[in-house]
Amino acid sequence: TDITRTNGYVGVTCYLKATPVFKATGTGGCSTSIEDYPMPLKKATGISASACQKLCGHGCGAYAYCSGSNCDGNCALFSTATDITRTNGYVGVTCYLKATPVFKATGTGGCSTSIEDYPMPLKKATGISASACQKLCGHGCGAYAYCSGSNCDGNCALFST
Repeated sequence: TDITRTNGYVGVTCYLKATPVFKATGTGGCSTSIEDYPMPLKKATGISASACQKLCGHGCGAYAYCSGSNCDGNCALFSTATDITRTNGYVGVTCYLKATPVFKATGTGGCSTSIEDYPMPLKKATGISASACQKLCGHGCGAYAYCSGSNCDGNCALFST
């Protein structure tokens, strides 16, 4: 669903998920507190830095990319379950951690597309908190609408990416 605007429904706010942000954690490959070289979720070779970052989608919490070294073009993806906390100092490699998703309010009213004021949501929930609604907007969810202080108080609607 291509959410581009709001429909003005009173009490509802539409939030769009921003593109994932990655932060370099230092020089060297991604490491945990107990492993210098943890097992990656997936590996790729001979690819660009931007292609490596794009591979770090759902379930990926960090990636390591090598440039200008004997491992040039190597990419290692790490699961969100792997607790990456530091780097191992391997020359030419940089470790990038994926930041927690950021949501931006698009304005007053429910989420709408360029052609539909009330598009069909991916999923609905009622009687939940705003933070619970946001947490539901995980993989495959690109936006959510949450109602507070109106006849729809506690309603949550999730929209696909």
